[in-house]
Amino acid sequence: MTESGAPADVTPPRDGTGTARIVGVLCTFNEEHRIRDSLGSLTPWCDEVVVVDQHSTDRTREVAAEMGARVELHPNVGLPEPARDWARHHVEADWVVFLDADEMIPATLAAYLRRILTVDSGFDVLLVPRVNIELGRWLRSADSWPSRKARIARPQALEITTRIHRGMKPRPGMRVGRIPADRALAIWHFHHVDLHTMVANVNRYTTIELDQMAPKRIRRPSAFELVVRPVRWLWHNYLMQGGFRDGRAGLVVAVTRGYYQFLVVAKRWDRVVAADRTAALAAARARLLDGHRHAAEAEARAARLPDPVRSPGRREP
Repeated sequence: MTESGAPADVTPPRDGTGTARIVGVLCTFNEEHRIRDSLGSLTPWCDEVVVVDQHSTDRTREVAAEMGARVELHPNVGLPEPARDWARHHVEADWVVFLDADEMIPATLAAYLRRILTVDSGFDVLLVPRVNIELGRWLRSADSWPSRKARIARPQALEITTRIHRGMKPRPGMRVGRIPADRALAIWHFHHVDLHTMVANVNRYTTIELDQMAPKRIRRPSAFELVVRPVRWLWHNYLMQGGFRDGRAGLVVAVTRGYYQFLVVAKRWDRVVAADRTAALAAARARLLDGHRHAAEAEARAARLPDPVRSPGRREP
């Protein structure tokens, strides 16, 4: 941090006296289809790459080992942060570079980091911009760019939480550097390749967010809240922050994120009424079964009902 407390732009040290040991950390679960790309952007320049796998059922671990990574196992908790926290305590490193399997580091950023990450660089955490690719398009509006993340740090310089969307942040008092907003110096994030994957993640993440809520916050929302929260998001993100500049992909992403906000509220309602709903449905099924125990009454009732009528405008075969 600067004396004012604002992050400083990174300036390479002029008189470095040594070379830092840099370790790349990749947390995985069933990433066989894309791990070669993410690992391939780490292994050429990191002193070591550690893959912390959450018990994949595909060939993720085999591919990682073939590419020269050290492979460790971690319980699958549905989020990468616990595995990242474990990893930073089990690597010998001056700096740790945290990457996801859908991210890559360009060669220019790798060379830049090798140049500035000396033992006297003057920083403890680097905030790295990200090029976010959504549905095949680099989103440059709203909060999608430069979207800096604390992904490069000394092992003990970060606070890592399991709270969804909180991720990693510098610990108080750490010296924070901000890498310039240049796509050659950014992590490339190939996030959602199609809408199916995006919607599936929205469903998964909203459930995790609900599970992490304090019990007192899980209350029955009003119909007004169900409408206002996603509309407010769309107004702020898509219109006020210029998300519309990202074309159709920007519109789809904005609406899907608005849907995320809707689902967070809707799932609160769903969980509150779940017990009563389950009881009501069980009672309805019981009534239907009970009707079969009174066959004579059912036959009499059926006899009083009208016969089927021919649908107008449709010819019978």
